[in-house]
Amino acid sequence: SQESPEISADILGAYLIWKDLRAGNYDLYATRINANGTIPWAANGSVVCTATGTQEQQQVIPNGFGGLIAVWRDLRVATGDIYYQLLNASGSAQLTANGVVVSTAAGNKQNPQIVSDGFTGGAIIAWQLTTSGWDIYAQRMKSGTPLWGVTGVAVCSVTYNEEQLQLISDGNGGAVMAWADSRLGWEYNIFAQRLDANG
Repeated sequence: SQESPEISADILGAYLIWKDLRAGNYDLYATRINANGTIPWAANGSVVCTATGTQEQQQVIPNGFGGLIAVWRDLRVATGDIYYQLLNASGSAQLTANGVVVSTAAGNKQNPQIVSDGFTGGAIIAWQLTTSGWDIYAQRMKSGTPLWGVTGVAVCSVTYNEEQLQLISDGNGGAVMAWADSRLGWEYNIFAQRLDANG
């Protein structure tokens, strides 16, 4: 079974990533489809992550060189971490096999979102982290290196839950993020924040 496809595109074509059960647990595979409909990468997809445990909640963006940047929630540890991988224009992984950790912060992490940082090959990733509730954290990555510290930066850590996260690039190395927030009571409100290129 191949499930939960996500897709992004640039002038070179479309980039797809999906959950794949070919090995008996959910791994991640990806491919590129050129503008003429041909698929230049490995038949049935290139490996993004085949680590033990489930990989899920995957997202993908182009890297600006004909390859892609992928991010996902990874359950190789019980609490769930956010991982990141680069595939080049040939569909080959460029970082450590099965990806690199985006944040070393303690706690359960989920719902990663990714956008370009406005520069070729860079990305901003945001996710929910459990502390007293669900908080919003973010990290800027460049070629597998975290630029905003090993844990990332807290976008919002007020009491109660911040969730349903969305983000867009600000076109200048930062991002604008919006989320549903329950700090004012049972009814959710919408909050937003901009992070500059330094987080």
